[in-house]
Amino acid sequence: MLEKLPKTGGGSQYAFGLRLFGTNMEAEAGVLDQTDDYVRSALNTCRWEIEPRMIGNVFEALGECFDWMSTWAPVEENWEVCMSPWGVVAAEKKTPGGAGWFVTQYAEHHCRALGVEILTSHSAKKLLMENGKIVGAVADDGAGDVEIKAKATLFATGNISQGEILRRMCPTVYYADSTPCSHRLPSNTGDHIRMAEDAGISIDSKGVAAAYLGGMLSAGIPTAYLAKNVWRGEVLKVNKSGKRWINESVDAESAVWAQLKQPGCTSYIIMDQAIMDSDALPAYAPVVNRTGRNIAEGIPDENGIFAQMGRPHMNFYQEQESDKSAKKVFQELMSLDGGHAFVADDLKTLARLIGLPIEDFLHTVSRYNELCDKGHDDDYYKLPIFLKPIRTGPFYAIRTNMATDGVFGGLEADESMRVVSRGKPVEGLYCAGDTIGNRFIAPGGEKIESINDFTWAYASGYLAAEQILSNITDN
Repeated sequence: MLEKLPKTGGGSQYAFGLRLFGTNMEAEAGVLDQTDDYVRSALNTCRWEIEPRMIGNVFEALGECFDWMSTWAPVEENWEVCMSPWGVVAAEKKTPGGAGWFVTQYAEHHCRALGVEILTSHSAKKLLMENGKIVGAVADDGAGDVEIKAKATLFATGNISQGEILRRMCPTVYYADSTPCSHRLPSNTGDHIRMAEDAGISIDSKGVAAAYLGGMLSAGIPTAYLAKNVWRGEVLKVNKSGKRWINESVDAESAVWAQLKQPGCTSYIIMDQAIMDSDALPAYAPVVNRTGRNIAEGIPDENGIFAQMGRPHMNFYQEQESDKSAKKVFQELMSLDGGHAFVADDLKTLARLIGLPIEDFLHTVSRYNELCDKGHDDDYYKLPIFLKPIRTGPFYAIRTNMATDGVFGGLEADESMRVVSRGKPVEGLYCAGDTIGNRFIAPGGEKIESINDFTWAYASGYLAAEQILSNITDN
């Protein structure tokens, strides 16, 4: 195993959501195996534009992978069958820490126990090919090249979040800055695309898409601090032109495509002292099913009745926990260079500090205050509970920019996770996880996926390994 970073796991160690169905744990609890229903729901989500057999094979591998993991990791101590956050009875992690951390840590322990050689700080740079077959790879260990021959090679290089490949494959992606985070590790440079291109393997350029997260603090402050204190519904949001552009009471994910259209994809959260001192009202989370994260909406109950489940586990106003107050977050932002937060005794000075057109900004605030006094948002139909005027100084502003969960795809896979080039499988080369572009569709640049990324990586990696071992045995 070649690992580019000094530590294994990559972005997966930060992942939380592992959707599960068809496992022995669920069967023992009397839960019906609805794998086929999930396949149909995923295909419906992706408008039947992706290969059904590929989705079916990966979804069937999901339960098998979890059952196999149960033989070498303390699954029963950490998982239980309960009502999941996605509205169905399923196996869910019950102990602290994300599923990604659990899987990556115990997988490494298991590999080392079996004698698998893990070469950290080894960056794969080139595929070895003989007579049209991939027979290994060349890696850079920092001191020179290391050549490794293999009967089969698996690409599992993660998403594309940094570097020249990102700019070339997805030039419209807008980033706040270069601050690394769990979704933007320095190692996520699209090495699978570069290596495939160098080997003459075709790239699925249409299967490259960003998963936008919405307005995020541009300084890289962890999102746990944002949900309650920045994504709050009672603020006013303006763009670089000083104009209001959104119903602030919807969450950032719902506002993604509106913020992408704002100048520089930038927005400013405006608060007065009264709002800063008040308890935060988290933004309203509408029921949406555009990214595959809510594919349970297409799952019938035991009587065959379909229900729009949405997010039944959440309150009408999405509850978020944070151990930092709005004041604490603001103070941290003020201490950083780069113009992330602003404070002024009057609105005119605040506009001048931010660089907004003063008269346009003052008109926006005046209009907003009129609507708050009226108790009805004639412009954007904001829920009345969130209509709080901006009047009591000092006044505060926080800059937010677009961020993503990564940029995904580049390679096309068949139903056995073999890399496909110009319609034909590449002998000896497989792929898994974020490298696969034909597992989602991207109408208008929006990534609509069959299931969330970590679950896909988990199951597709297992399926690829099964296929590799089968082919090696057969040969």
